[in-house]
Formats: sequence, structure tokens, C-alpha cells
Amino acid sequence: EITPAHLFFVVASDGVFEFLSSQEVVDMVAMHQDPRDACAAIAAESYKLWLEHENRTDDITIIIVHIRDAQNGVTKRTPAAPGRR
Repeated sequence: EITPAHLFFVVASDGVFEFLSSQEVVDMVAMHQDPRDACAAIAAESYKLWLEHENRTDDITIIIVHIRDAQNGVTKRTPAAPGRR
């Protein structure tokens, strides 16, 4: 369950979590203001760790969604005009 205390969530492939723990990923995200910078840092670290342990890498996919103040920022969607989506 997501609570107001949560600042973000991470969705990532097993290529990220093969050598990085969930806590390590969370700590890396917390070090960056911009989620793109956090994704780049996590991808680079994952890539480096893969090459330290194997002579190949797996798929490395990361999505970070910042949700701080999400409950305060939610607005109602207005229905689209007929024929539009």
C-alpha cells in the first residue's frame, strides 16, 4: 500500500536486481533529484556489476515514478468531448 510517506516507486527488470538489492536501488534513487539521473546511475551500476560477474549483461530496464504529494495533486479528469480521447 502506498502511503503519504512514500516518495517514489521503482519498477525494474531482473537485470537490475540480479546484483543490486532493493535497498541499494532505493538508496540510489534517493541520492538524485531527477529520476532520469537516478535511472542512469542505476543502469550504469547494474551494467558494471554484470560485467564484473559475467561476460554478458541482461536486460536493464528501470522506471522511477515520483509520487511525493501525489494525494494532494490528484485532480478529477474531465470527460473528453464526444469523438475525442
